[in-house]
Amino acid sequence: MYDILKCRAAAVIMDLQSKVRMAMPMNLPSGIRAAERKSACVKSGGPHPRPAMVFGKGSSVDEKTLKQQVLDHKDKLPRHVAMIMDGNGRWATRRGLPRTAGHEAGARRIRPLMELCGELGVNVLTLYAFSTENWNRPQPEVNAIMKLLGRYIESETPKLAKKGVRLCFIGGPDRLSDELREKMARATELTSRDYKFTLNLCINYGGRDEIVSALERLAERARTGGMAPGSMTAQLVSDSLYTAGLPDPDMVIRTGGEQRISNFLLWQIAYAEIIFHTKYWPDFMPEDFLQCLADYLGRERRFGALKKAAAPVEAEKSVAAAQPVALSVLPRISGPDDVKALSPAEREILAREIRDTIVERVSERGGHLASNLGIVELSIALHTVFDSPRDRIVWDVGHQCYPHKLLTGRGAAFETLRTPGGVSGFPKRSESDHDAFDTGHGTTAVSAALGMAAARDLQSAPSRVAAVCGDGAMTGGMVFEALNHAGDLGCDLTVILNDNSFSISPATGALSRSLNRIRTSNVYVRAHQKLHELKERPAPGFRALSILTAPARRLAKYLAYKKGIIFEELGFTYVGPVDGHDTGELINVLRKVNHIKGPVLVHVLTQKGRGYEPAEKDPAAFHGVSRLPKETAEAAADSSPGPSFTRAFSESLGRLCERDERIVGITAAMPSGTGLEALMQRFPGRIFDVGMAEPHAVTFAAGMAAQGMRPVVAVYSTFLQRAYDQVFHDVCLQGLPVVFALDRAGLVSRYGSTHQGLLDIAFLRHMPGLHIMAPRDTVELGMMLEHALSMDAPVAIRYPAGAGDAALRAAARPPVETGSAEILAQGADLALWGVGPMACAAARAAKILARQGLNAMVVNVRSVSPLDETLLTRCYEQGIRDFITIEDHLIHGGFGSLFLETANRLGMNDIHVRILGAPQCHVPDDSRDNLLARFGLTPEALADAALEAMRKNGRESASG
Repeated sequence: MYDILKCRAAAVIMDLQSKVRMAMPMNLPSGIRAAERKSACVKSGGPHPRPAMVFGKGSSVDEKTLKQQVLDHKDKLPRHVAMIMDGNGRWATRRGLPRTAGHEAGARRIRPLMELCGELGVNVLTLYAFSTENWNRPQPEVNAIMKLLGRYIESETPKLAKKGVRLCFIGGPDRLSDELREKMARATELTSRDYKFTLNLCINYGGRDEIVSALERLAERARTGGMAPGSMTAQLVSDSLYTAGLPDPDMVIRTGGEQRISNFLLWQIAYAEIIFHTKYWPDFMPEDFLQCLADYLGRERRFGALKKAAAPVEAEKSVAAAQPVALSVLPRISGPDDVKALSPAEREILAREIRDTIVERVSERGGHLASNLGIVELSIALHTVFDSPRDRIVWDVGHQCYPHKLLTGRGAAFETLRTPGGVSGFPKRSESDHDAFDTGHGTTAVSAALGMAAARDLQSAPSRVAAVCGDGAMTGGMVFEALNHAGDLGCDLTVILNDNSFSISPATGALSRSLNRIRTSNVYVRAHQKLHELKERPAPGFRALSILTAPARRLAKYLAYKKGIIFEELGFTYVGPVDGHDTGELINVLRKVNHIKGPVLVHVLTQKGRGYEPAEKDPAAFHGVSRLPKETAEAAADSSPGPSFTRAFSESLGRLCERDERIVGITAAMPSGTGLEALMQRFPGRIFDVGMAEPHAVTFAAGMAAQGMRPVVAVYSTFLQRAYDQVFHDVCLQGLPVVFALDRAGLVSRYGSTHQGLLDIAFLRHMPGLHIMAPRDTVELGMMLEHALSMDAPVAIRYPAGAGDAALRAAARPPVETGSAEILAQGADLALWGVGPMACAAARAAKILARQGLNAMVVNVRSVSPLDETLLTRCYEQGIRDFITIEDHLIHGGFGSLFLETANRLGMNDIHVRILGAPQCHVPDDSRDNLLARFGLTPEALADAALEAMRKNGRESASG
């Protein structure tokens, strides 16, 4: 009881002292101030080597003036301040009070400091409340601190939530009581919505333990295959710390006179400015904090760079007279919280730096350029308004995610873009919690986002969901299926239409902004919600009101913006169009939209290729590039020798179109990538781009074939997967002569797992009546296309990106025939059956084997299905019992499986077959050559595999 009374008395005394101190004039004689500072230095162990880092008592400037001087440089203030609240016990001991009284008094200092931080624009305050070393203190003191923490959390949580303060806890949960952990969890949940400021309390925290724990988690992730052992980066470590998602502290203040860090945020404060203050924490007042900020503003933060020469101008006579030029913004972005803290001017700088970074990286690694340059401001606005990863943002198509990745803690790792173990060119849930959904293929975002929103409602989770769709995705039927369902469900969902197909005229922009202000105003929102309530619970006379207002509402929709009517009729509130490069307007609209109940569609107009003149002039050419030599500003062509397969297909189809007017070309939003764009002007009305709608493209082709036309569907192998049923039901069951030109079949450079063409043989060879062919080079592609168009049956021709093997091209070659292969080399020891370009690799492997004394027959498969049974039988009759099938395809269900099935059906039960191909669908971002080497599909690896197979089977060369 005595201790409790002394604690309360100490609190009263402290409050009185604070009021007296606040009332004292600040312009004390300089001699007194000097004496106080000298005393402060002696108390802390003598003068510090950097006097500017050690503060004593008081200030030579009154608090009001100092505060205004600091506010004059608000854009340069730290966004995250961390504090070691030292001196509580010593403060109490000097007053003859128990140490617990010092902790009680220290807790009272938090709120005024937090309020001052919020007023100054500091967004995050981290306080070292209880360290792992503090458990070594006397047990009564530890118990008192734990009770104090529990009381503080319980009493302050409602106030913090009301003021928009998020309360977070940093540290390990072990050794904390269940009661305290429950209070912490409840506080985190109650304050996690619509916050403007973050208060972190470090409880049971130790910097070394935090780093060790993070490294242990990464080691376990590497052990279980979640990451490559050599892919460790500083960003991965940061993402594994307790503070993941928070910006690193810009400034650390330690009170109490001690000049050490004491195991506090050892990783995070690598570049923080550190200030030691001699006052004990209970005596640390707002003017002391302002003094520390003044010192911070006077420092030049270079992050390892050279010091800049001072400009020959008279320095300002203010607290920030020696302020350097504003720092670069992007290096300071470690997560969405950093984005939220930016000023409008900083957001403009950030947008420029993001564009520069993307151009720089794409110039080195290749990637999607124009679409990412166009979505920068929208990405910044989204991460300013939404709270990722709690709020879920789904990108469609995912290749427009580069700015999002730079804003969510992957800036330092962005130099590894599209490399094995590096940053993927598409959203990856395994890469970051901020990547809500893997979206390599288009038109999926609204469906996925709606599923997330429905799950959120079932779980009563406090989160928002947004789907960002390119206007190209809106050409896919799946999007409208999802929009229709979303309107029916009526759940809260934001769909953002990123429309980069045209620009905004001034009149339309002014009208749309005016209508947006009306639609997103509180009056409109309340009226909209009230009408919804009346529909659910009709009041007398409401039916007449509905009849009266319905025509007016339809007219208003039409006058507002006729393009929005379709979305309104689907049950969405339509907002737009909005200038997609006005970050402030985007933020304003998104904030208001978040208060509208039900599904909302925000129509955003952007410019593809924004900020990079060559891409602005020709967005299609700079959509996806292999690399970008900036000095020439031209998208680099493929470096392979000879014409590419895509170009050869385009030229061959053009020649055939000239000869036969029945031939038409069809693509699903990929005219450039498939080579059909070059034919659109030559054959107007005969080349169709149906949009991002592969199922429709296939059935559209079937309809044309049923009327006597000869359609060629040019599509990436990976995208034909989306039309499986249409290929089966609408084409193959009817035996319609549709040709499928499968570009990017096999392993594809720098696209990860989503765009690999590794499944087409497996899912097509079961189709009734479908013939599958694979050319070994570009010349053979033209021959196969001509043959396919002469057949009265469906045909699929698969070929890779890039060029064929020019060294193995022959002047004379046998004609292409259904079910017929080509022998490239004779041999009696074993037979290598290669599919497509793998036949060329097999021919080179045979030359290596010849030097080892083995004579290998090399077969260019040509006809994958049906395969050449006559040649297989001849090989068997000649005594060959060892076969190796080589395919640029998944080994499961591909040509090798078909080969085994055929040999078994033919009764060849004593042969040995080894299937070589891709062992899995999970493929890293890497070049095609490196991927072929990884999966053992180079000539050297094939030769080694053949030698190993022969040794294992105990075979000897038939020639000796």
